Amino acid sequence: DSDLTPEEFSQIACTINNDRNRISNNIVDRARHGTGHTQHDMFNLRSGSIKIRLPDVVVWPKNEEELSSIISIATQRNWCVIPFGGGTNVTHANHCPEKVTDTRRMISVDMKLMNQILWVNEEDGLAHVEAGITGLHLIEQMNKRGFTIGHEPDSYEFSTLGGWIATKASGMKQNKYGNIE
Repeated sequence: DSDLTPEEFSQIACTINNDRNRISNNIVDRARHGTGHTQHDMFNLRSGSIKIRLPDVVVWPKNEEELSSIISIATQRNWCVIPFGGGTNVTHANHCPEKVTDTRRMISVDMKLMNQILWVNEEDGLAHVEAGITGLHLIEQMNKRGFTIGHEPDSYEFSTLGGWIATKASGMKQNKYGNIE
């Protein structure tokens, strides 16, 4: 069960204008956000035998201001914030530490609503892109502008730019373009 009190849940909800469609302590959302795509994770999800600690709440910010508010509250209350991209990791990156190791509240922040290309500087070959954009969307949008990404992990359709950076992802074209970093 979630350790988050109703007051704490409401405090987080206020950061996203009380949009109850963008905050959840539902077990299914928490299980999906506390696991990845390892065989073990997938088996546990499908069989319903999840024995690991799950996030206490999942929240979906849609802009930098909301994200900043979530992080401010978490900092004030000494909560742990775990960013969530596409959930395709096979490194246990979304697993919460066991309570015997870390008793703080665990907040999963799903970045998928922050998925825009904010600007592209064609002269310098730079782009400002939000962390929640999927590889597929990023590749499509940059190709329309005449650019290639070069980084193409197996999970590019579902994985996100933020996830690539957070996990130092590698891709099929790494020999030519290198890894994400």
